[in-house]
Amino acid sequence: FGLYIVLTRRSLVDDRNDIRSGLFFTLAEWAAIRTSRMPSAPQRTWKPVVLAPVSNTSSLRGTYRFLNSLTWPQGGVHARGIYASEKEKEQLHDLESLTEGFVSDGIYANTTFLEEVDFVNGVRATTQVLRETFFRPNILLLRLRKDSDLDELQALVDKTAAYSMGILLLYNHPINGMGREQLITVWVSNQGPQWKLDLGLSNLDLALLVAYQLSQNWNGQIRLCMAVDGEEAQAQAEEYLKQLISLTRLPSTTDLQVFGQPFEQAIKAAPVTDLNIFGLAHEPDLRFIQNLATAVDTSCIFVRDSGEESALA
Repeated sequence: FGLYIVLTRRSLVDDRNDIRSGLFFTLAEWAAIRTSRMPSAPQRTWKPVVLAPVSNTSSLRGTYRFLNSLTWPQGGVHARGIYASEKEKEQLHDLESLTEGFVSDGIYANTTFLEEVDFVNGVRATTQVLRETFFRPNILLLRLRKDSDLDELQALVDKTAAYSMGILLLYNHPINGMGREQLITVWVSNQGPQWKLDLGLSNLDLALLVAYQLSQNWNGQIRLCMAVDGEEAQAQAEEYLKQLISLTRLPSTTDLQVFGQPFEQAIKAAPVTDLNIFGLAHEPDLRFIQNLATAVDTSCIFVRDSGEESALA
């Protein structure tokens, strides 16, 4: 370290090997080995590291601002260009330059290309390999559109369920986008009749973490919504949401709203928002999800936990 400091102060210029790369690599290798021998605690050190598989650069460019808001300042973006032929690879020719934009914004990002017979197998192969890496992604970003191939999307959701990676299914409104990037509404499923605050059973951890991360970078506000039946259930739901806000340490500006009507009606009665966040079931009905995203007429995120997140940590 002393030698490194002396040479650095001399402002020497050398186009050959730099002592810093070897020094930092040695330290990183030592730290990685020591850490691998300790019990893992991903809940305590969670940060959004997104795996974004794409078959063309334009699909990633359309989510650039969203990914920037989701991952800054400590997260990261792993862009994976998947192609079946050299002709298809041409649609990814500027993927690296787009990734460099994240780096310029202070976000760790990298690009890798994978040749595979089809997109589903490419994503599955990528998630299988990255599952065993040390600094692995913890969120798989998939995109939902009005013209999406639901069979392909269903295969992606189903085949990556066992790879300890959260899923974020993004529907980006074709006209409004993310609106004013201010108000984020998180829909909490009906927790009755037990009303037990156990996020692991409610598939809420990742949804709340994503909402918090976006609200910080948007300087926005979070609203928690729930649809229940009956006045007694409404009172219990409001108390549940108040405890949820307190225990997860959400901002004091977080609002809550309980609707005493079925979910389909509550969606229509809810105030205007810039982004809706819903839970994604382990066996989702993607046709219903696609219709729901169209009905709310805003950008939506459908989120499924990996089991390694904790909004209470």
